[in-house]
Amino acid sequence: MKHYPNALRGIKIIHWAELVTLVLTVCSLGMLILEQLVEDPETLLDPFTWIILVLGVAALALELAGIIRAAKDERLFLKASNGMVLALLLSFVVLFIGEGELLRTALELLTIVPTIYCSVTVIHAIMRLGRELGDAVLLARERSLVRAVVLLSLGAMGLEFISAIFVHGERFETLHAILHTMILTMELVEVSLFLGCTGQAEKMLHHAGHAE
Repeated sequence: MKHYPNALRGIKIIHWAELVTLVLTVCSLGMLILEQLVEDPETLLDPFTWIILVLGVAALALELAGIIRAAKDERLFLKASNGMVLALLLSFVVLFIGEGELLRTALELLTIVPTIYCSVTVIHAIMRLGRELGDAVLLARERSLVRAVVLLSLGAMGLEFISAIFVHGERFETLHAILHTMILTMELVEVSLFLGCTGQAEKMLHHAGHAE
């Protein structure tokens, strides 16, 4: 049986990067809830907002490192790295733009596009390895997984656009919170699905290496 040590190591790194993203999404959801409960949320939560932004960029960098490592065994991962580089650059620029500015919102929305491309390409690269190793269980999930990732990402992007453009002022505060709760929930589901894929791929590649 073939084995792919670089792909195994790279997917492990990607998996850890997605775990960080999952934790950050949960923290963002917690902060959103706290904003509705405390009287002066900005003073309390502003430092945490910056921490989440910085760690988010770090997670993207970690995922890029994993993709590049995995590409040593499967060239399709190189295409995913193009999307990740663009997403990383856009996220880095966002760090230097003030909260609430239209440019920042536009860049945050734009970042979703290369992120979708990267996620879908990584899934296809993993499935290509699955075909080489004959993992029928993993391959059976390919179409539904890709569809779910794309739809959830586009759904979150659409709600983010509605929130940024049409939901302003104190009178829309509750609606704004509801929309962002929906966005973060979609992101949680997407990351969880992606984690399931990378986790299963790890087991497959580990078994292949052990069999060798």
